[in-house]
Amino acid sequence: MADERVEPEIIPPEKSQRGEQRTRVFIDGRGTERIYIAQPGSVGSILVVLITGLLLAAFFVLLLSTMLIWLPVLILIGTAVLVIGMVRAFLRGGR
Repeated sequence: MADERVEPEIIPPEKSQRGEQRTRVFIDGRGTERIYIAQPGSVGSILVVLITGLLLAAFFVLLLSTMLIWLPVLILIGTAVLVIGMVRAFLRGGR
């Protein structure tokens, strides 16, 4: 009994009425899988750019708000260190 090897069959994707490819997945009983993915059009590309821009803007706002929350805290800590240093210098020099 010869070992039969099944070669994959390459089938070109079919086109719809408008000439665009659609995403489709076919699975037959033997477990063979075919996946057809459409190329992105101009509307899809614009949407990807807009969504990426919105996500980057949200990240920038989050980063900026974090900085704006910590900035007064850091200024307060720096001022406290300066005041404590000046008070210690005044108390040492007064003796």
